[in-house]
Amino acid sequence: MKTDLRPEDAVGSIAGCRPLVAPPGGKTLEVKRNHKIDIADDGLITIVGGKLTTSRHMAEQTVDAAQKVIGKSGRCQTKKAYLLGAAGYDAQAIIATGGMQAHLGERYGTEACFVSDILQADPASAAPIVQGLPHSEAEVIYAVRHEMAATVDDVLSRRMRARMNARDASAHSAARVGQILQSELGLSEQIIAQQVADYTASVAREKSILLGE
Repeated sequence: MKTDLRPEDAVGSIAGCRPLVAPPGGKTLEVKRNHKIDIADDGLITIVGGKLTTSRHMAEQTVDAAQKVIGKSGRCQTKKAYLLGAAGYDAQAIIATGGMQAHLGERYGTEACFVSDILQADPASAAPIVQGLPHSEAEVIYAVRHEMAATVDDVLSRRMRARMNARDASAHSAARVGQILQSELGLSEQIIAQQVADYTASVAREKSILLGE
C-alpha cells in the first residue's frame, strides 16, 4: 500500500545522541551498546556508553564501584527496591479495567489512586489536556502536587512527554496548562504568559528545524 506522507504529517519527533564505547573509526552499527565503568586513581568514577534499557543495571554497578572506592563491602540494593508505584502493581488486572483507569494504572502504577482522588474531588479535571493523547487535566494537577512540575515545559515535555508524542497539539494545550499552574502555584499572569510563549516558540523552532525551513 502506497502512502503519500509528508514531513508536516509527523505529529511528534525525538532525536538524541547515543554514547558509544569504541576506538575511533569503524561503523557505529557494528559497535556494541555495552557500558564501561572506570575508576581513576583519585577515586573518580566515570560511566560511559550503555542504553536506556540497561540504565538500572548500570546504576547498580556504579553504586557497587562507589562502595569499593570508599572501602565499604555492601552492595547496591536496587534489586530489592521497587520503583515508585510498582509495589503491589498487577499489570493484567489494571489493563483489564480498560478506559481511564487502565491508562492511569499503566502510567502511574499504584500511585494512580492519587490522580483518581483529584478526579473524584473535581470531575471537571477529567477533561483531556492534549488532543490525541489520553492525558487529563487531573494529571497536570498531579504533576504539580506530586512530581514537582513548576513550568509548562515541565508538564508537557518531561512529565507527559506530550511534546515528543504530539508536538503541535501540546503547543495548543500550553495556555490551559499555564492556567492550571497559575491556580496551583499562585504564579503571576506575567510569569505564566512567559512560560506559554517560551514553550510555543520552542516547539515552533523545533518544527522549523525538522522541516528544514
